[in-house]
Amino acid sequence: MDCNNNKSIKLNKFSTKSPTITKAQKGLIAEHQAIINLTNQGYYVALATNPQSPFDIVAVDDEGNIRLIDVKSTSYRKRFRNKNWKKNTYKIYRCQTKKQKKLNIEIMMIESK
Repeated sequence: MDCNNNKSIKLNKFSTKSPTITKAQKGLIAEHQAIINLTNQGYYVALATNPQSPFDIVAVDDEGNIRLIDVKSTSYRKRFRNKNWKKNTYKIYRCQTKKQKKLNIEIMMIESK
C-alpha cells in the first residue's frame, strides 16, 4: 500500500540557518553532562523520575553520602542596556527555591556549548 502524503516537510539543502535546540533539549544535554561528570568523580547516579521533583539527580558516593542536585545549563542575556556589551558576557544566575533550600538541594551549573 502506497502512502502518498503531500504534507511532507521539504528541506532546503541551501539553507544557511543552523539547527537550533529547544530549552528542554538543552536541559537534557546538561543533565547528561552532569551525570558523566559525577560518574567520573566516583558517584553512583540516578535520575529523578518525577518531572515535578525539585531535584534532577541523586548522587551517592562510596561512603553513602547523598547529594540531591538540580542541574541548570548556563544562560546569557541576549540584550543589555549598554550598547558596547559583548554577547555571552552577562550570565543569568539561578538560585534555589524555598523547597530546595529546605531539602538542601544543590544547584549544579553546566556550561552549554
